[in-house]
This record gives sequence, structure tokens and C-alpha cells, in this order.
Amino acid sequence: MSWPQFQPDFARWIRKADRLQPRPPGGVLGVDDRIRSSSCGDAWALSVAAADGFLLTIAGSSAILVPLQRRLVQGTGTQAEVMRRRWDRGHLARTVIALTSLALLAVAAV
Repeated sequence: MSWPQFQPDFARWIRKADRLQPRPPGGVLGVDDRIRSSSCGDAWALSVAAADGFLLTIAGSSAILVPLQRRLVQGTGTQAEVMRRRWDRGHLARTVIALTSLALLAVAAV
């Protein structure tokens, strides 16, 4: 998809997603805290690893992806395709880390 087609679609999608994005990791951290406080051994370690992964997801999104997506939404910057590829890679990494953390939390809960 070319930049003139991508930019308005991306901006519309980001406006919708930004309202919901912080809620799932924040809610999962509450569940993680309960699992961690009521377990020990391997379950506790998995729960701590899951919490660290969710915190990394939130911090990485806030520090790297949010400023980048703001530039993409505004349509500023001469390197639009480079920013777009960087955002795609960052979003993939964020998704992998969050899903891995969720899997760790699920294993800790069992």
C-alpha cells in the first residue's frame, strides 16, 4: 500500500486503538499480582517473568512506538516508509512479548 493510502487508514486505526491499548496489560498486571501473591516456586517465577514482559510492553510502547506513530499520523517526516517499517517491526515485537507474557501467566495460574 502506498503512503498516501496508508497514512489516513493508519491514523483512523490508531485513534481507535489508542483509547483501548493501555487497558489489557494494566488489567493483566492486576491478575498477575494476585497469582504472584498466592503462589511460590515456579508459578511465582513465571508470574514475575510475565509481569516484567507486560511492563516491558507498556514501556516500549510509550517510549518508542507512541512517538513514532504520532509522526506517522501527522504525516510528517521525509522518511515515511522507513518509519512505517520501524513501526511494523516494533508492533510485531510488542505483540510477541505480550503474547509470551500472557502464556507465562496462564502457565503460572495452572
